[in-house]
Amino acid sequence: MLEKVFGKDKVTVKINADLDFDSRQISTIKYDKDSIIRSQHKIKENTNDSNSQGSGGSPIDNNMSNTIQNNNQSSTSNREEEITNYEIGQTEEKIIKAPGEIKRLTVSVVIDGNLDELEKQSIRNIVSAATGLSEERGDVINIEALAFNDDYKKKAQADLEEMKKQEELAKRKELIL
Repeated sequence: MLEKVFGKDKVTVKINADLDFDSRQISTIKYDKDSIIRSQHKIKENTNDSNSQGSGGSPIDNNMSNTIQNNNQSSTSNREEEITNYEIGQTEEKIIKAPGEIKRLTVSVVIDGNLDELEKQSIRNIVSAATGLSEERGDVINIEALAFNDDYKKKAQADLEEMKKQEELAKRKELIL
């Protein structure tokens, strides 16, 4: 992309990616603060027993002693039972991460020639967007402007011209002979 702006063989880009190929499964269980009543059981018992036994004189005298007994018995019983079962709400989350996560990127861009700060910032923005740069992850971009060594191009051009001359000489020799 930068080569279209600056010209062929005027840009060099190198990217180093630190990758994590481990797969992970993370399980998280969170418990809610508020509990919910799951079941409630209440028992209330009131018992009030009253027994009265009495024997009085019989209209028939049967040679027994006539006695009158009065037994008044009274009992009161209260029983209260309450059972409440609470349920604590929970949220369970499972995350499975696929292998191949990017841990860190470093990007180096070298441009042939001179750049001002505005051009460097434009290049930084372009490269950040193209690579998905994340500063939180620790990614780094380095942009430099340097003069490229084009001696190999000059030598290749000279060799090409020499080969053309040799071909022309060979054609002339064929025509003469």
